[in-house]
Amino acid sequence: MMTEEDIRRSKCIVDASVAVKWFSEEKDTAKAQLLLDQTFRGIVKITIPDLLIYEVSNALWKSKKAPMFEIAKAITTIYTAPIEIMTLNRQLAISAARYMTIYDLTYYDAVYAALAEDKKLPLLTADIKDFKKIKEIEVLAL
Repeated sequence: MMTEEDIRRSKCIVDASVAVKWFSEEKDTAKAQLLLDQTFRGIVKITIPDLLIYEVSNALWKSKKAPMFEIAKAITTIYTAPIEIMTLNRQLAISAARYMTIYDLTYYDAVYAALAEDKKLPLLTADIKDFKKIKEIEVLAL
């Protein structure tokens, strides 16, 4: 479990399970929103794959039934936040395929693992069970 002190000092990859909490009320929303606030204040450095924008938008619509203006606001927040957004390249795509096949992950989850390995940063997730079997990266629970 990440503490406030951990968040203040961290650089990490954030997955969609954390980012969705920036825009919806659910378990650990306050922790996720603190992380985003710390990012805007320059205390935390977050890196995400551009895939996260697709996943968050989809989750807000399919699971939360958020109206269009809330989804647009979430997308705008992600793009205007001081977050490093990485585009998947061939090397990351192949690395993600490796994680997918070795650890039986979805390709979506494997992208986060590949990015964490590439950037040598921990992966922060609210879905720790999906990632705890991965030995090559550090995985932190929100």
